[in-house]
Amino acid sequence: MTHQDEPETRRAALAAKRDALYAQQAQRTARQRHAEEVADFHRYHGAALEAAGARFELLWDTDTRRGPLTRYPIGFASVHWSLVPHAVVEHGATQAHLAELLERALHALRVAPASTVIVDWGVSRMPRVVLSSADACTHAIALMRGGSDMWVYAEEGAWLVEVHHDDRVTYADRPGLPEHAGEGWRQG
Repeated sequence: MTHQDEPETRRAALAAKRDALYAQQAQRTARQRHAEEVADFHRYHGAALEAAGARFELLWDTDTRRGPLTRYPIGFASVHWSLVPHAVVEHGATQAHLAELLERALHALRVAPASTVIVDWGVSRMPRVVLSSADACTHAIALMRGGSDMWVYAEEGAWLVEVHHDDRVTYADRPGLPEHAGEGWRQG
C-alpha cells in the first residue's frame, strides 16, 4: 500500500461506518414508528375490541395476506363496483343499520360465523384485523370506527364486502373481469 492509498482507504472505511450508522438509525426509527402505530391502534380500537371480548390478530403491511383485494377493481377509496356486475348494494342510515347489513351480506355470501375474516381499512399506519365472522358482526360498529371505509374478506375467499362512508354496504361473491383487477392502493 502506498502512502497515497492510505487516505482513500480511511475515507472508504469512514463512509462504510457512516452508512452502517445511518442504517441502524433507520431501523430504530422504523421500530419506533411501528411501536407508535401499535399503541395508536390499541388506544383507539384494540382496547375496545379486547374489552368486548373479541379475539383477534393484527396484520401489518409486511404481512402478505391480502385475500381477494388484488383481484377486485380497487380505486382510491372504493371498489369500482360498476365493474362487478353481480355486486349487491344495500343502503343503511345509521352505523347500527350498516352493522346489520354487514351481517346480512356475510350470511348471503354463506360465510359461517366461525369462519376467519380479515377487516381492512386501507389506511396506512393501521393494521388489518383477523377475527371470526361472528366477532366481526358483533363488533362491527367498533370496527367501522377504524376508518371511513372498511373491507371484509377471507384470505382464501373470492368474496368481498365493502362498508363505504356514503352509508352503503356492497358485496360480491367473486370479482369482475380479470383485466379490471389489481389497480388498488394496497398491492402486496
